[in-house]
Amino acid sequence: MSFLNQYFEDKGKGGLFHVVSEDFLKVLNSEKHVDDQFTAARTHVIGAMISHDPETIEDAERAVNEVIERFEDKKNGGYFLKADKNWKIVDRNKSLSEAEAIFGLLMHIYEVTKKDEYLLKALDYLDLTLERAWDQKHGGFFSLYCEDWSKAADTKDLTTQAGMLQHFGGAWKDGIDSPYAVRA
Repeated sequence: MSFLNQYFEDKGKGGLFHVVSEDFLKVLNSEKHVDDQFTAARTHVIGAMISHDPETIEDAERAVNEVIERFEDKKNGGYFLKADKNWKIVDRNKSLSEAEAIFGLLMHIYEVTKKDEYLLKALDYLDLTLERAWDQKHGGFFSLYCEDWSKAADTKDLTTQAGMLQHFGGAWKDGIDSPYAVRA
């Protein structure tokens, strides 16, 4: 994590900036993107999975909870795409390809902590995507959604389909009794 912290960390407001200059000396885009923040949290979780060190596990939990708190849409579910440098949400759209890593992240933090809250949050996220984002007419998921989960794009990209199917398959394989097997 030191490389990310050294060059991308917003030391004043927390989180990571989206883009810095070639020499890492200047912030070029101070927005906080959900996928960047989940990626950074994942590095903490992987460290916890490897070390099983209690302090590293606490650090990983803190990182995961911080990203969820800052990007979660508490009204409609899911995760917003971008915040400004002060953590004000500036892009209220939702992209499953940008936020699909949350399922894996939550499953891994659950494996390390054995706290049911993470498992349940992961499964709630999959349930939400099936309920709100699945295209009932043609199947699959659209590339972008509005805050209320209405489609914001008429396209379906490969990254979104593959990522979500991977998670449905993983949930079904793990013996979870749910609608995931139908779509896995």
